[in-house]
Amino acid sequence: WPLGVLLNFDIPSALKTLRFTYNLAWGVPGEHSLRMTYWRNTDRVTPSAHLDPDADGCGLLWFVPIVPMTGAHVQEYLDVIRPIFARHGFEECASFTTVSQRAFDSTLPLFFDKSNPDEVRRATLCFDELFRECMKNGYIPYRSGIQTMGVLTARPDTFWDTVQRLKDTFDPNGIISPGRYSR
Repeated sequence: WPLGVLLNFDIPSALKTLRFTYNLAWGVPGEHSLRMTYWRNTDRVTPSAHLDPDADGCGLLWFVPIVPMTGAHVQEYLDVIRPIFARHGFEECASFTTVSQRAFDSTLPLFFDKSNPDEVRRATLCFDELFRECMKNGYIPYRSGIQTMGVLTARPDTFWDTVQRLKDTFDPNGIISPGRYSR
């Protein structure tokens, strides 16, 4: 990379970082992200060279709200989520990524062992409480699974009324993403 030498810039490393970031933005997890899913399964599962968390029984629920970029909001958010995780017996593994000058995207994975019925039940209860309490406190997810659509769209809101009118107009038979982001 002669240009890199001229500019004193590590182009291969920059391209690797760009590729990782691009894949992450499109929902393609990197190896590190896949390995994290084995957190609750380390005593039972040795990740293979080809990581397949689903086949290996790794449970994972994602909650990804936007949090205003102030110390007070971050602390309030942590004060909401920490007792919920503790009450249900899970680790709170929050991370924050800057998405603008005013906001963080908080990635909050909930790891559990899918082969343990009690842990699956507790994870579901934990996620439901987490979702409801964060919504109540204004920490709204920017992406959500189908299991949360009822809670997400239940509040009286001009936005969801408009979305429903558009969906009824352009998809009267409800074939495009049924049950997703609509009432």
